[in-house]
Amino acid sequence: MKRRLVLLAAGLMLFMLVLPVQANAASKQLLYQFDGAISDFDQTRIVWKATGNKVLWLYNRTNKSEAKVYDAAGTDAVVSQAKLTAEGVVYTFTDPKSRKAVTEYWKDGEARQLADASFTAIKGNYALFADRVVDIATGQSRPLGPSDTDVSPDGAIVYSTIGDLYEQLPGGTPTKLASRSPSLVSQWYHANLGLYQPVTDGTNIVFRELMLIDNYRYLKWVTRLIGPDGKRTTLAINPWPAAVDYDVNNGWIAYTKYEKDKDSWILYVRSPEGVDKPVFAATWWSPTDLPLSIDKTWPDGSVTYTYNRHTYIYFKQADKIIEVTGVWSQFQYREHVFGGPNETQYRYGVWYRLAGGSLFESRV
Repeated sequence: MKRRLVLLAAGLMLFMLVLPVQANAASKQLLYQFDGAISDFDQTRIVWKATGNKVLWLYNRTNKSEAKVYDAAGTDAVVSQAKLTAEGVVYTFTDPKSRKAVTEYWKDGEARQLADASFTAIKGNYALFADRVVDIATGQSRPLGPSDTDVSPDGAIVYSTIGDLYEQLPGGTPTKLASRSPSLVSQWYHANLGLYQPVTDGTNIVFRELMLIDNYRYLKWVTRLIGPDGKRTTLAINPWPAAVDYDVNNGWIAYTKYEKDKDSWILYVRSPEGVDKPVFAATWWSPTDLPLSIDKTWPDGSVTYTYNRHTYIYFKQADKIIEVTGVWSQFQYREHVFGGPNETQYRYGVWYRLAGGSLFESRV
């Protein structure tokens, strides 16, 4: 096995808390380096593609062992993507005969096909495709909703049909969660009034409603929240939406809100306890160009966002913002859980930075 693996830091580094960020930089410590590109990692494993994308490896960070997941050497196939699941690896490669994408699931040395398509996301133990969601453990497939759809890590599907918002649990039938607000008209200047783009993390559901307010004087995009108790809350009433103006993760919600008295767009972070915190104000915008957009909400409440074509991360633990233009996707947050006495658990959050085949721990 021709590869080079350099282990430069002990596992004790995982116990270290994230430190405060300094101006536009973050210190980093190299942990691992491979002859290829790292596709995904968690607290005990790293899945990486060897140079040329022909061979996929799974490295065990605990015992330093390694297993070959997929080998396309001698064929025209290449591995395009790979993600870890709770027990294995989901990966997509190009079939050398059909030239089509194939997604397989590998566990304990055995692989089986999940779909004849590329996956778009892995959420919990579920693989999301363009037209279906697949239970990775059982292989059971369910079609997605007819319109805007998202899947939670526990396999619940949420989707909107313009007029209504539904949720469907694994093995269950769809349940209506909300309907569009009453109106004398269903369209306004050819725009369909109703519900759009639901997202969920299994705890919260956030979606948009396009509606008329103030006795049909104004057309507004209203950001709505349905919490774990089923309560419906209005988060924002905006004159138009950003490319992405809300996201959810691990109970945290990030959303943008236009505040008329300040003539400004504000990025808010809402905690799992329901506390809203403004973290950034867009000082420039125009009716034809809204330069503030949310890229990703991380499990600790941090948010990656874009403003005027520059990318930033609001680091929740340090309560600071740094610009990471060009490299934000390399920054990833992982929460590590360790067992303690009397079945207690210790949780530590660590920021990492990926650079090809190198994995760094970032102290920000």
